[in-house]
Amino acid sequence: MNEIAGVNTKNNRFEYFLNAVHYGIWIIKVCISKKLDMLFPKIFVPIERLIFTKRYQQKIIDGRRKYNQAIDDLFHSKMSGLCIRMADISFYTANILYFSFLSFVLSAFRLKVFGEVNKIIDFILFMFPILAGYILADRTVFYKDKYLKYFSQFEKKDKVWHRKWCFIAIVFSIGGFAAFIIGIVTMIAILGVS
Repeated sequence: MNEIAGVNTKNNRFEYFLNAVHYGIWIIKVCISKKLDMLFPKIFVPIERLIFTKRYQQKIIDGRRKYNQAIDDLFHSKMSGLCIRMADISFYTANILYFSFLSFVLSAFRLKVFGEVNKIIDFILFMFPILAGYILADRTVFYKDKYLKYFSQFEKKDKVWHRKWCFIAIVFSIGGFAAFIIGIVTMIAILGVS
């Protein structure tokens, strides 16, 4: 792994991994957005030709050219674009789902050994691993916009590297949902619910 500006990646491979997964999710969201950007004109231009006059069609085309950069920034900006916000939500969701597995298993053991104690305490004990997962993701990726330092380095990588991390990001996301389901099944198995 290369040195990332301001970040020691040799000592923190886990941080590198999470940032690379977040980058892979962002790349996927940007690709989907760009595919949709190409699809919508193919759908709406024929409709515009049927509805609007030639003069008004030219105004629409000029307006599109004028606002293309603003729309691109709105969707694809690394700081506040829609794609990065969607990638943030997807990353947090997958990360929290992994920790929900631990919540289900620990809750099942606690219920099996101690029974139901207090609903508030049960809720706090259930939420503790999930909150820990959220804090871990926040500190390793989003704290002081650390992901931007990684993103600038990741953009220099080759196409094979990008494909690899997009695939890993997909597997990471699916794995989060699988961990959630396995956690529920494990909880049911531990409690012996039929």
